[in-house]
This record gives sequence, C-alpha cells and structure tokens, in this order.
Amino acid sequence: MNKSLTLSDKKRVPSLDRFRGFALALMIIFGAAKSVTVAPVFAALSTHDLSEALIIFPGIGFYDLIAPLFVFACGLGLGFYSDSLNSSRPMRRVIALVGLGALVNLPTGDPLSFAFLAFSVIALILVVLWFAGKKTSKPDAQIISRILRKFVSFVGLFALATAVVENVLYLVGVSVPSSHWSVLASIGVSALFVYPFTRVRAEWKLFFCAAFTALYFAANLLVPAENFSYFTHGGLLGSFGWGLMCLYAATAVDLRKISKISFLSFGACLCVSGFIIAELIVSSKSAVSLPYVLITSSVSLALFGFFDCFNRLTVAYDPLSVAGKNSLFMYLVHLIIFVPMGTVINALLGLIPVGSALLTPIAAVALVGYFRLFSYVVKKINGKGFRLKI
Repeated sequence: MNKSLTLSDKKRVPSLDRFRGFALALMIIFGAAKSVTVAPVFAALSTHDLSEALIIFPGIGFYDLIAPLFVFACGLGLGFYSDSLNSSRPMRRVIALVGLGALVNLPTGDPLSFAFLAFSVIALILVVLWFAGKKTSKPDAQIISRILRKFVSFVGLFALATAVVENVLYLVGVSVPSSHWSVLASIGVSALFVYPFTRVRAEWKLFFCAAFTALYFAANLLVPAENFSYFTHGGLLGSFGWGLMCLYAATAVDLRKISKISFLSFGACLCVSGFIIAELIVSSKSAVSLPYVLITSSVSLALFGFFDCFNRLTVAYDPLSVAGKNSLFMYLVHLIIFVPMGTVINALLGLIPVGSALLTPIAAVALVGYFRLFSYVVKKINGKGFRLKI
C-alpha cells in the first residue's frame, strides 16, 4: 500500500520483527481473552482495572505491560533504521499514525466524532477500491494508494490539530471531550519526539535520556495527575512519557552495537531507577508516570535481548516475524475485531462439555490458534504488498 512505510528484507532485523510480533501476539491473545468468560483465569490477565488485574508491581498489572512493548518496538525501529529514513518521511509516518488512529475510533456522541466516522467510511471505500484494483487493474491500484495516503495524512493533520487544541484547553481549565486523543496519536507524537535524537552518538543519547528523565520527573511531581490521566495514555503530557520510552529504545540499539554488557546494564539502570522513583511517584499506566515508563522499558529491553539471542534462527514459518513485518496493519485490525473474535471463541468453548479446569488450557490453545490464524492471513496479505509498519 505504501512503500515508504516498508523496508527491504535485506535491511530487516529478525529479532526486532519477532519482538514486535510478540507484542502483537500478547495484544491479540489477551485482547480476545477479555470476552472469554468460560475461563475466568483470563480475566485478571486482560484488564487494566487494578482491583481485578494480576498485579506485577504496585500500580502495574500484567495487561499494562503489553502496550509498552509495542511503543518500545517503535523506538527500536527508529534506532535500527535511522540511516534509511530521509528528513520528510518521519513526519509522514507520524501523521499517518495519527490519521489511522482517528479512523478506527468509534463515534461518542459529539459532532466531531461523527465527522471522523465519515472519514472512516471514505477510507474504507478507498481500501476496497485498492484491493479491487490489485485484482483487476481497474481502478488503478497505484492511483488509489496515493489518494489513500494523502487522505490518511489529511485526517491525521485534522485529528492532531483537534486533539492538541482539546489537550491545551483542558490544561487551562476548559471542559472538553477526550475521545479525539487516540493511542496512535500518543505513539505518533512520541515517534516525532525521539526522531531528532536517532542520529546522534550513543553518549549524547545517554545524556538526553538523563536530561529528559529529570524533566519528566519534575513534570510528574508538579503537574496534577488528573491532567495526565484524563486523556487516553496521558494526552500530550503522557506522549512525552511514551517518547522517553522510545528514546530509551533507540539508545539501547546503540549500546547493543557496543556490547551486550552495556546494553543489559542500561536496562538494569532503568529498572533500578524505576523502583527508586516509585517510592515518590505512583506507578500508573493511565497517567504514563515515570516509574511506569522506566519499569516497563526495562522489561521491554530484557525481552528484546531474549529475542536477540535467536537473531540468526530461521524457521519455515515464523508467525511472530510475519506479524512484525506488518505490525501496524495487524494492530488496526485487532482494534476492530478483538471483541467479536473473543465472543466467538467464548461461544465455541461453551459448547465443549468439560469442567472449567479443563476449559482453561483449551481456551489458551484456542487463543494462541487465533493469533496463528491471524498471522497466516497477514502472511498472504504481506505477499500482496499491503504493509503498514511503524
């Protein structure tokens, strides 16, 4: 669909694709698990509600660890592929992320949300025309692809301007809706934040990590927590936290090139700093607080390090790698289908005449099978050239 959003297989980092795919696998499996009521054990693994979640660390539940993996993967990608990015492409990526996030938001009752719904319908029509053009050559798929890219960018600019105005109005005390600030808006702004630092040397990255961590620490202490948590993933303020996570990831890429010891030591420093600062600031996903950023970044770094140990491993079919090569497409489709797919899986499991103790492992197998099927479909789509990647 958009060649500017893809990289040749010769430049790819297998461990990054698998790590990104692993984040998607958790997102897809436990997103669907929200609706699998026949196996109650999944309830604690698929909720952000700390009163019901499996607590990993005070203020952080198991399900709270998944989104940071995805954000950290964005920073890793910027770090690994910074040399192949020209000056204008990162801005287009950011705008595309914000636009795609706006297009999958459901209307909430305010007039602007219905404007976004109209944009979504237009985008869906363009996607259908693109697929038709790939099959029949009429309409011209390349022309439709260019129109679609420009339309998504327009929606992104409109959505970003709307969300920034709403965030600023809220910060000065005006009551505004929060539905126009999407998760992808936060990821897009964080990617824009970290891009200027991707091409500097490792020691400068470490300096900026320390400086911006101190700045965010001050913001967490001085700005009321509700100003972060009112918007999804912290709004503009929380996007700075996501950006800090991306900067940690880009720095880790440089340290990985120096030595594994420096790479792992950096992760240990993040983890220890998170535990120390958690004594002063509450860990919170909704507010994207500094302890949450530090602790989840260290977990993400450790998991990427694990996948990096198998960087040269090749297999006939690797569902994680397939997912990682089209991560944004899988993420967007997941947002649309995770509830109905979970409902379908739950209904099918309910037909199995066994006790709840046996249904739990059966449900786990079914959810993993759902991801593998999803990945297999995306493999076919990848072959058609339809790729969206952060």
